Order: sequence, then C-alpha cells, then structure tokens
Amino acid sequence: MSESSLLKPALDQRLAAPPYAPPRRTLATMLWQYVILTQIMLTEYRTTWFYHMFFGTVMPLGLIFFFKTVNGAMPVEQAIFLLGGNMAISIAYGPTQMMIVKIGWGRETREFDYWAMLPIPKLALILAMVSVYLVFAVPGIIGAYLFGSWMFGLKPVGSLILIPLIPLSALSLTGFGALLGIYARTGQTAMAYAQALIGFVTFLSPMLMPLEAMPRPLQWIAVVVPTTYVADAFRLVLAGDSGQRLMYDMLILTALVVIFLVLVHRKLDWRTS
Repeated sequence: MSESSLLKPALDQRLAAPPYAPPRRTLATMLWQYVILTQIMLTEYRTTWFYHMFFGTVMPLGLIFFFKTVNGAMPVEQAIFLLGGNMAISIAYGPTQMMIVKIGWGRETREFDYWAMLPIPKLALILAMVSVYLVFAVPGIIGAYLFGSWMFGLKPVGSLILIPLIPLSALSLTGFGALLGIYARTGQTAMAYAQALIGFVTFLSPMLMPLEAMPRPLQWIAVVVPTTYVADAFRLVLAGDSGQRLMYDMLILTALVVIFLVLVHRKLDWRTS
C-alpha cells in the first residue's frame, strides 16, 4: 500500500473540517447574545409597538365594558371571575397571537436561515422572542386589571404574588403560541391559527364561562390549555386567596413553560425551515 493512500483519510478529514473553530459557548456568552438578540427584535416593532399593545389592551377592556353594560351590578364572585378571564384573554390577544404570526411568517420568508448562519444558540433566539412578547403582555394585563377593578367596583389587590405570576402567565401562553406557530408552514396559515386561537380562548374555554358549564369534550381540552390555569390564578389573586390552589396553578404553569420551550427548541428546525 502506497504512502499516499495511507495519508488520504487524514487528508480528507483535514479538508472536510470547517474553516473556523467551533464557537465556545459559556453562560456569560449566551447571556450576552440573548440581550443583543432581544434588543434587535425589539427594534422590529419601533414603529408598530403602539398598535400591538393597543390591540392586546382594547379587546379585554371592550369585553369588560360590554359585560358591565349588559349585566349592570353583579355579585363580587362573578365580577372576579370575568376580570380574571379578561386578564388571561389580554395575553392571548396580544403576545400569543404575535408569536404565532412571527414564527409563521419567519418560516415562509426564511428568516431563520439568517439566524442559522450566525454563531448563536437556538435557545438564545427562542428566549429572546419570548421575552419580547412578554414586554407586550404587561400593558394589557395591567390595563385590564385596573380598568376592570374600577368598572366592577372591586378593590385593587396589591398582592406581591402578581410579580412572578404575570411573567409566568405570559411565558406559558407565549410558549404555547410558539409551538402552534411551528406547525404553520406559511404566514397566512399562521394568521388563521392565531384567529382560531382567539375564538377558542374567548368563547370555548373557561375564560368567560365556568368550566362546569362547558361540554365534556371542551372540559378535557381545557385541562391542557394554559389559559385555564392563568385565568384561575388571576381569579384567586383577585379574591385574596394565596393558598395551595394558587401554588398548584403556578406549578402547572411552570411545568408548561418548560415543556413548551423544550418542544419549540426541538421542533423549530431553523436550518431547514
């Protein structure tokens, strides 16, 4: 056997190696990349941020005004039920819908091909997208909370549990929206998914009607939809109940956040989208 044939496998391996060393990722590097990606994605909405926040705020406020006008004075329990549901709806109308459309259009326009060419981890990109829509969720939740408390005559509850509950609720619903967006092959399909989600959340989930009053199949679906636990947690806070049931809701939401992020990370094949 000649010397050239012996050296050929090593030569082929050397030629097949990438022209640069693979990036070394540390926790500090990933954190810095996450901050930069979040800033870049926030600039995408520098001219349209008002419309997204307005849409995520005006719909829950409109529903609150509608129920107050139709029903007039109502028991405290019913007011708390409707207000908690509207606070959850504000997230679905705002960041959840935006996330579905963002990923759907990104797949159609091959936006993720651009990010795949950069030496950044996919997890940092996903967390940056989720964080951006978390920012858009806060005005709708606070607006529905303050306006609904005033319209229904409820005393505002200054519970510190809202500090972790608001981002946890937004993250769970945004992660759910990201998972739905992955299955949308085009932007038009993503918009159809977003509209279907809004209709389902508003009229076919326990946001504006009790779970017990819904048909049995919808009750089964509500068990796996995060809006059920988000609305229930908000209602418990509004009622001044910070007991075991609230901790159970927050534990479920935490588990859903982890599950959705893991599924999105695995299924978002950004190099072939």
